[in-house]
Amino acid sequence: MFSPMQNWTVSLETSSGIVGLWSCWLGNHFMLGYPLNFNVEVSLIRETLGVSDGFPVSDNVFNTRQWAKFFSGRQEKGGRVWIDQVNNSADSMHINLIDQKKLVDIYYGHEKSNIIETIRLNSHNADQPDGPTCEARAIQAYQQKFLLLTLQIAQKLGKIVAINLTVDWLFTPEKLESKGCQLEYLAGTKMQYRPRGETVIYTKKGDAEIILKSGNELVPWISVIRKPVQGLTYEKFIEVLSEFLPKFDNSKGLLP
Repeated sequence: MFSPMQNWTVSLETSSGIVGLWSCWLGNHFMLGYPLNFNVEVSLIRETLGVSDGFPVSDNVFNTRQWAKFFSGRQEKGGRVWIDQVNNSADSMHINLIDQKKLVDIYYGHEKSNIIETIRLNSHNADQPDGPTCEARAIQAYQQKFLLLTLQIAQKLGKIVAINLTVDWLFTPEKLESKGCQLEYLAGTKMQYRPRGETVIYTKKGDAEIILKSGNELVPWISVIRKPVQGLTYEKFIEVLSEFLPKFDNSKGLLP
């Protein structure tokens, strides 16, 4: 399991569009986006995520309510993980791509893309035990399944040519230089840090391209990595992500 204590977005760049998956640092939400003009069959979602078709359950306000298109089994601490598939989500995400040394921002969510996402809501109790839960432990149990679904959708969409990954708190200019990377300042200078995306640095590490974008006081640098791939398998997908995403260690009980 990759650490949910760190914002990350992975996108698979295909010949026919982008499939992106965002993981919230709180660990309580996954959001998967793909182009509006592409259809993903319900059966693929159901089988890959291991969920059932949702149906109306007891609700204190509406008597009964169907929260989303799919749901999990009832969780140990109550509630179910509800997962929706919509073409107009109330949520949104930004997908960063590297294209010829330039950052490209793609906006997914709202009416701009199809979305498959966990419902970010806790609304279950003794009277409505099947209401949604977004407890981190329950949501993170779906991490590998969402990664597999991302790959499966991309494979159906077109030829996968690259993995793009955006991660907070990964690289700094000093860390990249210590690894022997030659830094090219596309915006700003080495002498002065300019926040909010006004400092942009480009480099390469092996066959991977890396762009650092300045952030804010809490997250000084945002890393965007593009790695070209051919014939991507799930095992190779995870191997590439493992180069950059820290594994999650719950020995300290960070997940409730």
